Amino acid sequence: MDLLVILEDFKSKREEYVRLFECLEEVKRVNPIILKKEQLRESLWFLWDCKFIILYDKEGFFDSFVERLMEFLRKNVVKVEGRMSHYEVINGKP
Repeated sequence: MDLLVILEDFKSKREEYVRLFECLEEVKRVNPIILKKEQLRESLWFLWDCKFIILYDKEGFFDSFVERLMEFLRKNVVKVEGRMSHYEVINGKP
């Protein structure tokens, strides 16, 4: 399971990060992915096949991102099923 954490700013206190990772040590098979808001883009291929469960979403930021991501995928990406499933970007524009 991937845990995507979007931070408004990386200037937060070190103790906050330590607490987060201490909690994650108790959970097996968790891969934390930490991004700033500005780094979150629809073209991040590792998000294309995710199922999202939003635990906390300040001001609906991530929910609106997921809507934009789904629209981006509908218009720009095709999933090719098969022995080695993969994605193809339409018109070479990610």
